[in-house]
Amino acid sequence: MNNKIDSILYDMLISEKIVEQNLLDRTVADHPKYTGQEWIQYLVKEHGVDENKVMELLAHKIGITYGSLKNKKIEEKVLEKVSIKIASYYQFMPLSIKENILSVGVYYPMDIKVQDEIRFQLGYDIDQHLTTKDEIIELLRTNYGFGAQTIEEMFLKGESKHLTERFSEQKSVEDLDIIDKDPTVANLVNQIILDAHKKRATDIHIEPYRGRVRFRYRIDGKLYDAKVSDQIKHFISPILSRIKIMSNLDIVEHRLPQDGQAVVKTKFDTIDLRVSFIPSLYGESVVVRLLPQKALYTIEKLGLYAHDKELLDEMLTKPNGIIFVTGPTGSGKTTTLYACLNKLNTKDRKIITIEDPVEYEMPNVTQIQVNNNIGLTFANGLRSVLRHDPDIMMVGEVRDMETAEIAVRIALTGHLMFSTLHTNSAAGSIHRLIDIGIEPYLIQSSTIAFIAQRLIRVLCPDCKRIDKQPKQQTIDLIRSMLPTDEKIVIYEKVGCDKCNHTGYYGRTAIYEILPIDPDIKELIQQNASVDKIEKKAIENGMASMVENGIRKVLDGVTTIDEIMNVLAVIVTKQSGRLSVNGVGVRSGGTETAKEDFSNRRVYKRLDAHLPMVFSIHRNVSDELQRKMKEFGISEEDYWKEHTAVTEDISAGGLHFKTTLNLLEGTVLDVKIVIPINDEGNTKEVSCLAKVVRISEVEKNSLYGIAKCFLDMSIEDRNILKDFIDKKIKTQQTGK
Repeated sequence: MNNKIDSILYDMLISEKIVEQNLLDRTVADHPKYTGQEWIQYLVKEHGVDENKVMELLAHKIGITYGSLKNKKIEEKVLEKVSIKIASYYQFMPLSIKENILSVGVYYPMDIKVQDEIRFQLGYDIDQHLTTKDEIIELLRTNYGFGAQTIEEMFLKGESKHLTERFSEQKSVEDLDIIDKDPTVANLVNQIILDAHKKRATDIHIEPYRGRVRFRYRIDGKLYDAKVSDQIKHFISPILSRIKIMSNLDIVEHRLPQDGQAVVKTKFDTIDLRVSFIPSLYGESVVVRLLPQKALYTIEKLGLYAHDKELLDEMLTKPNGIIFVTGPTGSGKTTTLYACLNKLNTKDRKIITIEDPVEYEMPNVTQIQVNNNIGLTFANGLRSVLRHDPDIMMVGEVRDMETAEIAVRIALTGHLMFSTLHTNSAAGSIHRLIDIGIEPYLIQSSTIAFIAQRLIRVLCPDCKRIDKQPKQQTIDLIRSMLPTDEKIVIYEKVGCDKCNHTGYYGRTAIYEILPIDPDIKELIQQNASVDKIEKKAIENGMASMVENGIRKVLDGVTTIDEIMNVLAVIVTKQSGRLSVNGVGVRSGGTETAKEDFSNRRVYKRLDAHLPMVFSIHRNVSDELQRKMKEFGISEEDYWKEHTAVTEDISAGGLHFKTTLNLLEGTVLDVKIVIPINDEGNTKEVSCLAKVVRISEVEKNSLYGIAKCFLDMSIEDRNILKDFIDKKIKTQQTGK
């Protein structure tokens, strides 16, 4: 026996009849250098012995505790006292320190000699807790960071002095699951990529600063710090050189940006890496994008509701024209385009794409990579592609007039085209093309639709829970956007191991689809404003991204905070967008205001009696007309203009009284007269507004109506907001 504990284990295995003595003796004879832990692993693997049972009995025999340490939280001060070098050498995980006692997790009991060595090096008495080997390894990785032991061993060996000599030994396609036990930079880089992939990261950010290096992962669109050893800063240069070698880049060039790509594989996936280097103050900063080759989406997985999916399916049957997908960088435009192409990718069609870069390889699709260094631009590529007799084409982005004009004319000559624009809304894309230099008549003749989208994080299915006490502001917002009498049930994030304690797991998209129908074509020809185009689109049934997002909240897909944070960009940057930051409503007779989720401001509400005129919008749904008849409401009363006076008003909505019995959900044309100075000058603000709540103030005679503004321009909203702010300030100061 190697030590006393091994002898105890030997006797226990026989006395408890876990293993027959002749088998155990044969094992000892065949493997005389085995420790007790190695015996256990051998018996578990070769003879099906229950490891948990053996370890529990052994712990009882020698008087220490046994149990799972999964999800054990380790204080930072404990990790600072015990380095990874000592923990990995003696094969234990420090758990806690109380007075002069260090509690450690072990997967085999320490003998007296080992305990004395640790006591000498650290100055603590040892209290052992027995668990499995896998749990100790996971605790070391989670708390000290991936690759921590490798880095320590490299540091001890002086590996940084001759790391680049090993680069030429690597294959062009790295197998991340085959990790050599030798502490090399190649091994460390593989661990970094594999760890990021397991955590579902889409990007790895390596950023050098003074005296330190920051590693971050982008998961579900958000950046999170990766847990790495501080010692990794000593190896940043060889790590970056290793990534350059993998990506076929120049390892001696540190002054200029470089872009490259590589391919790695795991047991289940092959991953394309897109690598980008830029010079920074303290060295090169690198971003590695991870693109699993199996990640190609279909239309069914885009997160479209039935109506929008039917609309998109109908558009894809068009023989010619352009479909533009719009949104900022990282909003999932390429995924939507690939899903569309995947649906159209049949044997009888030729599809050619021009991309920068080609993010996913599509079978049976000819994909062209833009290369500006040799003059292969989007425009030049489009000209050449036409000679290859394509049926369907996709150009990665319309950036300039030349590309836009060629794309439009290709669509007019009988080809189905797809492309992207960097705009905030579907309606705003029309003016983007006009700004580039495309004539309005060409836009309305060639374009099938504009699709605007954003990506939102999805609540983790394992830990999300019903919000039992949602904020009243949230309920008011939802009812104002999607009026309903049903009880509103929404979910909140919690956090668990599956979602890395973020509360979110994966992403989906929210959309607004603007078909170029005759009404929109007429407005384009008239060079109408974005406000008017969007107003008409809403009248014709377009569901905005706000409404789409609220439906996702009601379906338990995401949270209201996520929707508001994602869509805050629309509110602040695009004139005439549907505002969610200013929906003011009343609840139970108490004034409330909706929070501005982008910067936590609140639109103030003012008790003010302002003259207003309203009429029912002509585009009334069949359902609303049916209800009007049921209530015996005169159509003549509805179509004429009515005067009223506001009871209170905010930059997002108002409350007034009328003798007209309106219905919830009715859209009104509203005009409000706003004083703009002390000289009696006024400004008439016009917009659409939706009735969100009705209360009977005086039976059968007067009704209280709450409305939210649908399409008020930023200019008009600011005029209204300034008026309210000044009035409130005057009331507070008396000046």
